[in-house]
Amino acid sequence: MTCNDVQQQIVEEFNALENFEARFRYMVRLGRSLPPFPEEKKTPERTLVSCQTVIWHDVNFVDGKLEFECYSDSMQMRGIIAMLMRIYSSRSPQEILDSPPNFVQQLDMDAFKSANHTTGLEDLLAQIQRYAEQYRQAA
Repeated sequence: MTCNDVQQQIVEEFNALENFEARFRYMVRLGRSLPPFPEEKKTPERTLVSCQTVIWHDVNFVDGKLEFECYSDSMQMRGIIAMLMRIYSSRSPQEILDSPPNFVQQLDMDAFKSANHTTGLEDLLAQIQRYAEQYRQAA
């Protein structure tokens, strides 16, 4: 499956949920699926801070693919991160660069995204793009 296929699959799953409560439970379930971020990696260069939300991130380049580790102190943001990891982790840098996050506009997530989460989402997407640019030459 391509990044774009996974994005479409996420949109279909999310929009099939009938109401806010079901979508909220889905986001919480996704957030709980993330493994904890190792304490020793919680360094300033691996931290994105947007108002009240903190996101930690790291990447490993394995066999031409980027493997992301991300986590947040916010359960809602963790659900968003889980979606991003499903789309972008274990992909080549070029595939990431060729796959803009179109799913964000297609999801009816406004109730889940405070200004803090919107900024965190934008910051993390930009970081994923920076990692892809950085490792594209190595691929």
